[in-house]
Amino acid sequence: MRLPSFLSRQNNAPIQLGDDNGESDAEEEHDPTTQRTISVGQLQTSRFPANAVSNAKYTPWSFLPRTLYNEFSFFINMYFLLVALSQIIPVLRIGYLSTYIFPLAFVISITLGKEAMDDIARRRRDAEANSEGYTVLKFEENSNGNGVAPGKNSQKKNRLRKQAKDRGRSADIDEEEQRLSGKGLATCTYWEVVKPSRSLKVGDVVKLGKDQRVPADMVLLKSYSSENAAPSEDGSKAQSSSAALIDGLDSEDTAKGDTAKVDSAIATGSSGEAFIRTDQLDGETDWKLRLTSPLTQNLDVGEYTRLRVVAGKPDKKVNEFYGTVELPPKTQRQYDPHENEEAASPEEVHSASLSIDNTIWANTVVASSCSLLAVVVYTGPQTRQALSTSPSRSKTGLLELEINSLTKWLCVFTLSLSFILVALARFQVIEGRQWWQSMLRFLILFSTIVPVGLRVNLDMGKSVYAWFIQHDESIKNTIVRTSTIPEDLGRIEYLLSDKTGTLTQNGMSNNKGTLT
Repeated sequence: MRLPSFLSRQNNAPIQLGDDNGESDAEEEHDPTTQRTISVGQLQTSRFPANAVSNAKYTPWSFLPRTLYNEFSFFINMYFLLVALSQIIPVLRIGYLSTYIFPLAFVISITLGKEAMDDIARRRRDAEANSEGYTVLKFEENSNGNGVAPGKNSQKKNRLRKQAKDRGRSADIDEEEQRLSGKGLATCTYWEVVKPSRSLKVGDVVKLGKDQRVPADMVLLKSYSSENAAPSEDGSKAQSSSAALIDGLDSEDTAKGDTAKVDSAIATGSSGEAFIRTDQLDGETDWKLRLTSPLTQNLDVGEYTRLRVVAGKPDKKVNEFYGTVELPPKTQRQYDPHENEEAASPEEVHSASLSIDNTIWANTVVASSCSLLAVVVYTGPQTRQALSTSPSRSKTGLLELEINSLTKWLCVFTLSLSFILVALARFQVIEGRQWWQSMLRFLILFSTIVPVGLRVNLDMGKSVYAWFIQHDESIKNTIVRTSTIPEDLGRIEYLLSDKTGTLTQNGMSNNKGTLT
């Protein structure tokens, strides 16, 4: 007889106990350069990154350094900064220092405020995406059959079972679980728990519906339709009755509304097909067909804790995936003297290969009307979209570059004008000042020719332009992610596309006329 899997673990690793609070206590951090083996619906032995989306450009510590560096990389800001600093030198001082500092500080403050508002809007969109609720199946072991460690709910049920024993109900519960166990094989009950997207972990089984965004990179397990769903004659009905019986004891959890029992009427004979939209991933607006593995499609949901998914290392290639799903034999068997030797021989491990057709990547949308069960494989920064996204950088519009070039020409003009005035005075010493000191004073006086307020008008115009784009009724649901370069939309001259159908629209009109 074979030992259960929890007794045959390497290095005699202890069984992990606990509820959701203990899921973060992993043994070691997973090496992203190697492949990973995922236990479906169970705690993982390795630590994986959190499933959080972050599109923010700045952090609280890098905001000021990065924004100030970007602002003073423009010649116009650096020019007025040098003019303001020149007022510290007594021989070059003209008027009050505040008359040079305050205008520059006002211009920089307006620009920093605009950048801060854009980044806050990005963080709000990230928080909305990270807090979006998803239905996750939570598995609970009814007996010590396959070596899955019982959690906190199991301990609570044992305590409630002890209380029920005093009322004389324990015999009914034991008889029901023994009937479910069959030949001594453990069964799992499962519930639906709503978790935010940021709390999803590798190995979680997520239930997705139509028009729902996929929160992480997943492998499809089952596709079914609620209209065609029908409970099986034995397994589903027995599992439903057992879950209802145990749920009757665990009324405390039900009262809190934390969990809900999964509908046991899941079709096992469906086609295993689903369609998704990948326009947010690769720009393709058409539907793509995804298939479930026959090994998992026809498997009862309560047996998902036996599955193991072997996937490769995180990769940014959205059109490639190689993996394997394995179904080990059930780990507990009772000896049956009437069973022949061939039937009593050890069962083989069933496995099936996985390809890109069995996956749904993060930020794709379920397009078909069926419901999907999928297991999370990659989360957060290890998803395909996160790996394909380059780090955010500061962008500069063409209009700003042109203004920066014009500012340089104005500075050359004022410098030439100052030199001409000093030359007309024959480079004489004026009021104890050398000719080059007089030339610098002329340059400071002529600095008003360069419009320092032009940057303020430009930044405010960009913000208003971005607001009008986002609230335009003709292009609804448009999101302006940055107000730095919206004016570049008016400078588009050519549209390059690799497909002719991307830029065309087929339409038909019916014009009714009268015959005379």
